[in-house]
Amino acid sequence: MVNQTAPQVNPIPAQPTPVNPIPVQPIPVQPIPVQPIQVKEVRASFIQFIPALALLRTRTPPSIPCTFLLSDVDFQKQYSKVQTGQTDQRKPERYGKLFWSQYISNTTPALLWRNLVPIEYDLQTIVPSLVLDNCNVTLHAYLYPWGLAVIVDVKLMDAKPLDQTVNLLRDIRDRTKIKWKFDNTSGTASPEGLTTELHKRLTPDIYGSQIAAEEAGSQFTIVTLVDADGVDHKAPIVEGGPIHLALEGLAGWNRNWADIPPQPQSLVDFRIPSRVGPVGHILYGKSRARVVWFPADFRSKADYPDRLPCFHKNLSVATAHTEALCVLAQDAASNLRTLDSLDSFSATYRGCAQLAAGILGRLHGNKIDDPKAIKLPIYRSGSVRAQILTYKDDVNELRSKVLNPPSLLDA
Repeated sequence: MVNQTAPQVNPIPAQPTPVNPIPVQPIPVQPIPVQPIQVKEVRASFIQFIPALALLRTRTPPSIPCTFLLSDVDFQKQYSKVQTGQTDQRKPERYGKLFWSQYISNTTPALLWRNLVPIEYDLQTIVPSLVLDNCNVTLHAYLYPWGLAVIVDVKLMDAKPLDQTVNLLRDIRDRTKIKWKFDNTSGTASPEGLTTELHKRLTPDIYGSQIAAEEAGSQFTIVTLVDADGVDHKAPIVEGGPIHLALEGLAGWNRNWADIPPQPQSLVDFRIPSRVGPVGHILYGKSRARVVWFPADFRSKADYPDRLPCFHKNLSVATAHTEALCVLAQDAASNLRTLDSLDSFSATYRGCAQLAAGILGRLHGNKIDDPKAIKLPIYRSGSVRAQILTYKDDVNELRSKVLNPPSLLDA
């Protein structure tokens, strides 16, 4: 009997029961909403100094209506008249109160003169009307022995996106949008044009009609964003982002600011030292411009709602006063380079130049020149220091020649 082996059969694998897949619908991605920055309030100051240096230099000045400008003794007498209400002029304390109170606390005429505090010209009756759409415009004029400082202050409270705000301020700066009325004359002007028109109106009352006009200095601008929505003050400013572009637009005033990438490291290079604040704060500055961006101090967030308007006024008047002192220092330094002394000029000019040399050192931050002297009060600001440093060579030329002992500014 033969055993037969059954053939091996490979089993057929079981086929899985087919399952109809359930179609998976992709979850729609919701874009993260971007809150545009909406500016609710902004202030801009346009500052110019118009010199009258030739009058102060001469030993035999011509007769002018405001004769006190050319004599240190008469200027001190005018302070007394201002303090007792014998004149329409006034102390410069309404605008930028903190600056003046920290700059000088003792308001005796002698100390006011020693600190070259100007006299504010009362413009209420001279300038009855200034109109700018959706804005409030005010004017401030300060009399110095060597010229006139003017601040055109614009407050905008018409809410707009950040980019539109930059464009609007640029238009206000560059175009004839301000409707003015002085006495019986009227017209429209830019802030710089308004300063020119005001100077024309004041010149006969201050200097008379026979005095040759001197060229006004270039305009200095200060812009403070007072309130806005859509800003995180704890977030750093992004290089090349919308805030950085706006800062560039308001410091450089280029018409095409939105299409021009800021230069690398400009957030570092143009940051002016200021009080310690959140990472989203910056005082952004160029040679003739400052932009204040302190979002934690915005009106709607700050514990003191007027913190930024007050800061803006103090910085504006500090800038105007510093500019006046620097213009005098620049003129005196130029004459010293040519003549090696100021002996051929009036005693009042020489006295003002020497006082300005010391004041600029204290504003800049140098230690007081005479260690035995009583330390005078002063207002200090990184912006003012940077402003003085643009005149550093002239200030040092003056300080090296008229101070005893000579003292130079550091960097």
